[in-house]
Amino acid sequence: MKRIQKIGIYAVCFCLCVACSADSPFDDWGENGTDGGTNPGGSSGSSDASGTLLDFDVSWEDIADNSYVEIAETIITDKNDDEYDDFIENSSFASSIQIAYANGSATVTGSVSGVTVSTNGAHVTVNL
Repeated sequence: MKRIQKIGIYAVCFCLCVACSADSPFDDWGENGTDGGTNPGGSSGSSDASGTLLDFDVSWEDIADNSYVEIAETIITDKNDDEYDDFIENSSFASSIQIAYANGSATVTGSVSGVTVSTNGAHVTVNL
């Protein structure tokens, strides 16, 4: 028990030392063309300190890597596999509620005891 208390005290002291070491670790960001410190690997960073994150644009046309566009998923059918229950295809349900979306509205069919479903346009609320 004393060992756990000592570890807790050391953790709190460490956090206090780190928290009290500077008013803000980002105060020097962008001053004199440096990022206020060094980057991993020992190289110095730099910033021209112009603009904000709101001024940052991403050009999706410049991205040539299409590896994230579509990833084929293999449904596990081996019941002994740890991830077998992670797939809805491997589940069965005694009752179900179907929700169909079309033209800005939702249509709900089916009912389950103890479950209420309400719609407002395409907004569907399910309460248990």
